[in-house]
Amino acid sequence: MSLRGSTGYTAYYSDITERRRAERDLEQARRRVIEAADGERRRIARDLHDGAQQQLVNVAFNLELAGQQLDDDPGGARAGIELARQEARAASAALRELVAGIHPAILTHRGLAAAVGSLAGRLPVNVELVDVHDGRLAQPVEVGAYFVICEALTNVVKHARASRVTVSAIIADAQLLVTVIDDGIGGARFGAGSGMTGLADRVAALDGALSVSSKDGRGTTLSCRIPLVQRQGTGGPLPAG
Repeated sequence: MSLRGSTGYTAYYSDITERRRAERDLEQARRRVIEAADGERRRIARDLHDGAQQQLVNVAFNLELAGQQLDDDPGGARAGIELARQEARAASAALRELVAGIHPAILTHRGLAAAVGSLAGRLPVNVELVDVHDGRLAQPVEVGAYFVICEALTNVVKHARASRVTVSAIIADAQLLVTVIDDGIGGARFGAGSGMTGLADRVAALDGALSVSSKDGRGTTLSCRIPLVQRQGTGGPLPAG
């Protein structure tokens, strides 16, 4: 016996199944992002403890010692002050480097285009910014797009042996469309240690999607889309990649 309209019922339940699978995948991606953020906070705590915090302890110690030597050993006091000055400079540099890795100030104050331009200018490969949106976007969108581009360019420098990279970030259909193309050796894959899975999770947590095309010997194209309007509870500052 056949059921009238069974094809429609099948399509209906298939649609529900697909939506539930998409929701489950999104929830898993968000959970991985949260876990990555927790790991990043622990790394930052370690870096602060082993780096800037220890250097600032040394500053205080050298200044206290210099104060004790000031009357009886002026030369030793001056040497202690100089050591404190050097440690303070080192601590300042360590903090700047740490903060830049978390969330560069230029991204906060001037937006995506300026931050990507600054990043590209520091890399040992020719990066051409073809079309990068220069208006301000919602913070989660800017942060997500910046770290996608940052991770993609880092992978190019480390692995691609490329001579040229092009970057674009345009708005279309209420989404930010990001593309990074290099002329390197290709072969980029999703997998453990590649960084691609983390990027995909970061983008999925913003209701977006990421794809990579990378044939051996033919370069790599990384593309992602991020909706400009984020659902409530989505986004926020995400960990560095």
